[in-house]
Amino acid sequence: YNRYEGEGAIMLENAAADALREGAEPWEMSFGIREGSELREDSGLRGGSELQRGSELLISAEPVFQRVEEALLAGVEKSRIALGFHYAVSDMIFRVCELVRRREGIEAVALTGGVFQNKILMERTLALLRSGGFRPYYNVSVGPNDGGVCLGQNFIGMKYLTGKQQGVKIEEAENCILGGTEKNQSS
Repeated sequence: YNRYEGEGAIMLENAAADALREGAEPWEMSFGIREGSELREDSGLRGGSELQRGSELLISAEPVFQRVEEALLAGVEKSRIALGFHYAVSDMIFRVCELVRRREGIEAVALTGGVFQNKILMERTLALLRSGGFRPYYNVSVGPNDGGVCLGQNFIGMKYLTGKQQGVKIEEAENCILGGTEKNQSS
């Protein structure tokens, strides 16, 4: 059981770090990824979404759980399993980014949220994205977890209130927050 939120994730990262220190190979595993046309009706994805029909992605952890079970039954070192899991998550992020780039032409990727406090996950994901020609963005001055979210909410609130005091409509305040319209940015 966890004594605090994130304890299990920290233990997993520490085990993976042991494998790296020992020069152990990661246990091979990967997430399943299916695109819209491959999804079955029982996946729970229905119409009414803002996504275009057929643009959905379904990420399945089932193959990861199967490989972990195989490793445990075979007596594979837990540190190798932990490292394999970290690599599988990084690979999954990279593969999803490739699918989105193929569809949308987007090469900028923002890596944020508490999960990216994990050094192994962050470093491997950055390496994969950079080698794949992506432009990754990540937190440097402000943490990627709740503290950064709070700071962002305060920034947006400040911009909103400043705009309200100056009689700016919310739609115009949105442009102020986001740095203006494309027309303003190009001139």
